[in-house]
Amino acid sequence: MIKTFLVEIQALRALAVISVFLFHLNIIFFEGGFLGVDIFFAITGYLITKSIFENDEPIFNFYLKRIKRVLPALIILILISFIFVTLFFHPVHSNHFYNSLYYTPTFLSNFYFWVTSQDYFNVESYHQPLLHTWSVSLEVQFYLIFPLIIIFLKKINNSKKLFFLVFFLLISLSLAYLFIGREQSFYLLPYRFCEFMCGSICFFLKKSRNERLNDFISIVALTLLIISILTFTNTNFPGVKGFLISFLTSLIIYFNNGKLFKSLCNNFVIQKIGLISYSLFLYHWPIIVFYKYLTLHEIKTLDYFIIILISLITSLISYEFVERKFNKIDINNFINKIKYYLILLFILIFSTIFFKDYYLKYNFFLNDEKIELLKVLDKKGSDRVELLKKRPQKLIPNSYEHIIVFGDSHASDIYLGLTQINNYKNFYYIPNNINCFEILSKGDDLHFFEKFTSKVFNKKSSSKFEYMKCFNEFKNLEDLINEIGKNKKIKIILSMMWDEDEIKNLSYFFERMNIYYTDITVISKRISLPKYYMTVLRSKSVEQTNKIFNQNFKRYKNLNEKLKIKVLQNNAKYLDLNKFICPERNINCTFLLINNINYIDHTHFTLEFSNKLMKKFKIY
Repeated sequence: MIKTFLVEIQALRALAVISVFLFHLNIIFFEGGFLGVDIFFAITGYLITKSIFENDEPIFNFYLKRIKRVLPALIILILISFIFVTLFFHPVHSNHFYNSLYYTPTFLSNFYFWVTSQDYFNVESYHQPLLHTWSVSLEVQFYLIFPLIIIFLKKINNSKKLFFLVFFLLISLSLAYLFIGREQSFYLLPYRFCEFMCGSICFFLKKSRNERLNDFISIVALTLLIISILTFTNTNFPGVKGFLISFLTSLIIYFNNGKLFKSLCNNFVIQKIGLISYSLFLYHWPIIVFYKYLTLHEIKTLDYFIIILISLITSLISYEFVERKFNKIDINNFINKIKYYLILLFILIFSTIFFKDYYLKYNFFLNDEKIELLKVLDKKGSDRVELLKKRPQKLIPNSYEHIIVFGDSHASDIYLGLTQINNYKNFYYIPNNINCFEILSKGDDLHFFEKFTSKVFNKKSSSKFEYMKCFNEFKNLEDLINEIGKNKKIKIILSMMWDEDEIKNLSYFFERMNIYYTDITVISKRISLPKYYMTVLRSKSVEQTNKIFNQNFKRYKNLNEKLKIKVLQNNAKYLDLNKFICPERNINCTFLLINNINYIDHTHFTLEFSNKLMKKFKIY
C-alpha cells in the first residue's frame, strides 16, 4: 500500500523542496516558494497517521524510527556548518550561530528563532545557516505529540476519529487566524497543527475509484498549488494561506488514483529529487548562506547554477551515505552508532560556551591587523551607544533657535554630530521607530484576539504596545514644541531608514506638524554598504575594503527621488545627505581607512564622521 502513494508523495516532496530552494535563491516569480514547507506539513500529517495505524508497534519504537530518519543527516549538517562558520564567519555572526546550536539538535530551534525575533523573511537571515531548521523542529514536535493523540483515537470508530481530528484542525486554524501575521503563528506548532491535520484526515477518508474525477481534482489542485507558489506573498502568513496550501496538498494525496496524474508524477528527475528532498532541504540553505557570505559581488546567473549544483551533489552524498546507511540498520545498531556523533556534537556545543575566543585563531581570514581593526570598530560602536544613552541635551539659556532631531537610529547619528558643534543653538533628540507613521495613521486598531485577552486576562497587547510606543514618541515631540513656545524658532530634522511604506505614510507626520510653526528638513536615505562585516573580514587590507565598498555601495536614487517629491509636496525642505557622504563625481570615497573610519557598520556613522558631516552643511 505504501508503493501506491509513493510516486505522488515523492512528486509533492520534489515540488515542496524546489519551491523553497528557489525562494531562498530569490528567483523572480517564486516569492511564494516558502509555501513548500506547508506542503511538507500536510505530507507529514498523512504519512505519520498512516504509519501509526498500519504498523502496530510500541510507541517508543515509532519515536526511535522517526529520530533515525531525521537526526543523523541533521547532526552531520550541524558539524559541517560548525567547521565552516568557525573558519570563515565574522565573530559577531559566529556567536549568533553558536547560540542557535544549543537548540537545533534538541529540535527546539523554532522556539529559539521565535524568542530571539529572527524574521525568517529578513535579509539578516543570511547570517543564520540553521534558520531553516525551525520547520524540522516543528515536524519532530508533531512526531512527539500526535502519537499520544492517536492512542486515544485508536479506541474509537472512524467517524469519531474524524470528528476529533476536524475539531483539532478548527482549533488550530482559529489560532492561526486570530494571530495572523505574528511571529508565534509562523514558528510554533499550535498555529500550524491544522496543516498537519489536513494530511492526517486524508488517511481516514474512503478513496474515490473514479479515475477521471481523480485526475481532474488532483491536476486542478496541483495547478492551484503552483499558482499559489508563484503569486502568494508573506503578508498575513501563515493564517488561512498556510492552511489552504496544506488543503490543496491533501486533495492531491486523496485523489491520487488517476492514471494521467500518476504519469505526470512518475518522472525520473522528479522522483529522484523527491527521494533526496530531506537532505536537499537541509543543505541548500546553508550552502546559499555560505556562498553568499564568501561572495562579495552581487549574485549572478552563473552563481545560481553553482549553488544548485553544489546543493544537489551534497544532497545526493548525504542521502546515499547518511540517510540510507542509517535507515538500513536496526534500532540497536543505530543507538550504538549515533551516540558517537551526539557525543562529538555536544562536546563542540558546550565548548562554544567557554572557548569562543579560542576558536578565533582558526578563522581563515583573521590576523592581528584584522583583530585590531575589529576592536577599533567595536570601540567606536560602543562609544556611539554610550554617548547616545546619556543623550546630552545641548541647552543654551535664552537661545532663540531650537533644533529637534526626530527619527530612528539614523537620526541619532545626526543628533550626535550636531551636539559636538560649538554654536548657540539648543539641540534635542526624540527617537521614533520605523513604521510609526503607518501604525499611528491606522489609529488604535487592535487585533480582535488582543482585545479579548486584554479584557479577560488583562494581558498586554503587542500591537497596543507598539501603538503606544509610537504615540508617546509623537507626544514627546509635540510636548517639546509646546514647551519651547511659539515665540522661538524651531527647526525639526527628520531622518529615517526610509523604505517605500515609510515614504507612503510620511503624510501623517506633516499633518500632525501642520498646526505648529516649525521649519522641517527631511534627510535622504543614506548610502549603505552591503555585506559590511564580510567585506571587512575577507579583504586583504583596509585599503581593499574601502575599494570594495566603493564598488558595491547603494545610493538609493529612485527611493530618494520619491522621498524628495513627497517632501516638497508638503512644503518642507529636502536634504540629500549622500552628496556629502560620497559625491557622485567622486570615484574613490572614504568609508573605512586606517585613520579615517566613517562607517561602523553597513549604515551607521562613527561619532567623528557624524560631526564632520554636520559641519559640511547648514541645516543648523
